[in-house]
Amino acid sequence: MTAQMGKIKRAAGGEPASAPVAKRQRAEKSATPAGSAELETSGKYDVFVSHAGEQKRGVVGFLVEELKRADRNLNVFVDYEMAAGTNATALMVETARRAPVGVFVLSKDFFKKDWPLKEANIFLERARASPPQAHIVSYFYGVKPGKKVPGLTSAQQAVLDELSKFSGHEHHAGVDFEHADVKAIADAVGRLVPPSTVGMLRERRSLLLY
Repeated sequence: MTAQMGKIKRAAGGEPASAPVAKRQRAEKSATPAGSAELETSGKYDVFVSHAGEQKRGVVGFLVEELKRADRNLNVFVDYEMAAGTNATALMVETARRAPVGVFVLSKDFFKKDWPLKEANIFLERARASPPQAHIVSYFYGVKPGKKVPGLTSAQQAVLDELSKFSGHEHHAGVDFEHADVKAIADAVGRLVPPSTVGMLRERRSLLLY
């Protein structure tokens, strides 16, 4: 991988492009039943992976596999691994509120889906808090950071522009490059997850073995 491809871009500033905060918070509150088992489960994740379904069988699978490597010791949330019978709405919203790092696979499909945009807005609000409550790492997969994408609405484009201000990695064509890309992203995520969180999760898992 060239130096240009491996470079992790960082910037900050500006306000997140999102629905009105009060309206979104009311919607999230009504979707999340208090005291549910999903709320207890949501706090165990280090990384929240957000994506469009069209990328699930390819790059998202590679990325999740790389993030879950034993030496990384990261607990990764991705929607297609939820157990049958899970309250999906409650778990996704609450995990997005709690996970320290959000990884966004940004394709043209991503911006045309309601749920990925909702997840992005939750993380943008947390990342813009003072002090920041979350980190964002984006994989620009078929879209360019901060560039206009034909066919997107102004609101969709605004989300892309905001996500472009955080850490990111741009996809380059070719399967070999794709695998190098996801490794670079996973490495960046590993540097962002608070060591105390990883240690706590490691201790929790070891206790469950006895």
